[in-house]
Amino acid sequence: MAVVLCVSLASPALATGIGHESAAMQMAANEIESETARMMSSVASQLAAQGQLDMLPIYEEILTTEIEAKVNLKYGITTSASTDSVSLYFPDGGSVGYDSAFHTSVFKMYMTKELFDIYAQDYLYVDAPLEIEIGNLVPLLGTTLASWLIALSIPGTVKIVADLITCEEIYEKGGYAEVMVVSDASGIETSTALLVWDNYPYAVFVPFNDNYVWEAF
Repeated sequence: MAVVLCVSLASPALATGIGHESAAMQMAANEIESETARMMSSVASQLAAQGQLDMLPIYEEILTTEIEAKVNLKYGITTSASTDSVSLYFPDGGSVGYDSAFHTSVFKMYMTKELFDIYAQDYLYVDAPLEIEIGNLVPLLGTTLASWLIALSIPGTVKIVADLITCEEIYEKGGYAEVMVVSDASGIETSTALLVWDNYPYAVFVPFNDNYVWEAF
């Protein structure tokens, strides 16, 4: 009788725990799906403007894994993406370089509102896309990331092309922006995307291996 009583008391608690875990996993899945759809819509538009839509599956793989890591960390869910992710503290912005999916190299610059203002202000409220050459951002970098970019032979003339909607979304969420540059294994195909930095002041990314470099501004 005592054994039966213990089981009957424990079962509701166990069921409640499982219920909470299941609810968290469902909320995380919904958030990952909606955030991925939102971000990929913006990226597709930017890649189309660069004539680089063929690189969309690469961005989808990289960004989906990154979004999964961020959301699962938020809900305390352990997955391969969250376990393999790296989180760096960049209160004044910073940059990272790492190897990623499909034998690509990824460069990311995390910009505070003050930094983003320097490049975006002239493009707000005008009927023209924001265009920034990567070469214009290099002076912000220290020797580690600048050397890393040079080693990849990424041309300084590669442009970030983003429309007003993207810029407005960044400002609506505090003015924190991510510049993302993806270069394929050959170094011939290079494309860019401008994204909302939604984890400020933390930069969260998922490198393919431990061979990544970073600098805080």
